[in-house]
Amino acid sequence: MDDNAFAPPEEPPALRDPDWRRYAQQEAWVDLPAQRRRARRRRRFVALAAVVAVAVGGGALVYYWGIPAYRGYLADRQEGPKGLPDRGRVDLAKPFEHTAAQNWSEGIAGLTTPPAAQVGTFSPSETADAVEAVKRTIVASFLDREVIADHRPDHFAASIAPDAARWEVTPEGLRAGSSVILVADGFRLLPVSPRMTGSLTTRPGDPGKLTVHASFVVAYAFDPGGKKIDGPSDIEPFLRQEIDYVVVSAAAPGYEKTSIGVWPGRAEGVFYAAACKAIRKNQLAPMLYPEETTAPTESGPVVTGPGMFDPSKPLPQATECP
Repeated sequence: MDDNAFAPPEEPPALRDPDWRRYAQQEAWVDLPAQRRRARRRRRFVALAAVVAVAVGGGALVYYWGIPAYRGYLADRQEGPKGLPDRGRVDLAKPFEHTAAQNWSEGIAGLTTPPAAQVGTFSPSETADAVEAVKRTIVASFLDREVIADHRPDHFAASIAPDAARWEVTPEGLRAGSSVILVADGFRLLPVSPRMTGSLTTRPGDPGKLTVHASFVVAYAFDPGGKKIDGPSDIEPFLRQEIDYVVVSAAAPGYEKTSIGVWPGRAEGVFYAAACKAIRKNQLAPMLYPEETTAPTESGPVVTGPGMFDPSKPLPQATECP
């Protein structure tokens, strides 16, 4: 049977098109190792500039690093660090210290949700239930280690509508263009929860349908496996996401029971400090010393712009991996 037969009625066929729904992969291709070499030549001057900034700012800014760091890594005392350092000591028990994710919550707790309210044909309680259902799908897609690290999609399939699961999951595993991010083979996450920040918002759809929009950033910490690392950016890729989830209720006219539930919709994403070889497979791997590992990685994207670490701002624009 045609896969499009499983799409909710009245949804554009493109909603199920993996080329349309795939991550936008708007990554800036940067030679990070060469950048680091240039950085090492400049680091002493940047460290000095950081100290001067603290003095001039009257204590409004603090310099977090005990060793020189070429990106400065000035941080606001209240908001915390602003980016992802290339150089600096990393405590593997607390890998997100001194990064933009330092003060983010663990896992799904980092997402703020709207108050229960009437949205279109959804009552306040139905809206609240829909938001919780989408949160379960996000957990399964980006946080559940059995899914993302072990590549076992059962929890993800259980979190979406049965007909959506028939599209997203095949007997061989996740379909190309799936909304799930997978850890690349040859890499392991550290035993710490990913950090997340962002929000969910709702908007009405046709009768019996509700769209829940997710805007968030999630930070992962990878096990370096005994390899020497220069700083957090070697092992901590960030993923910025904008995703629409369509929730179909039993009140939607013309829908089969197997279409009721969450349908992952349009998704756009930007990777930061991640390996392009993995990204091209819709997988995630860190920048950890590509010249010294046999795992599928290489120099990858470094995206700049306020929207990379702040999901309240527009998604950054960049070029794709070559």
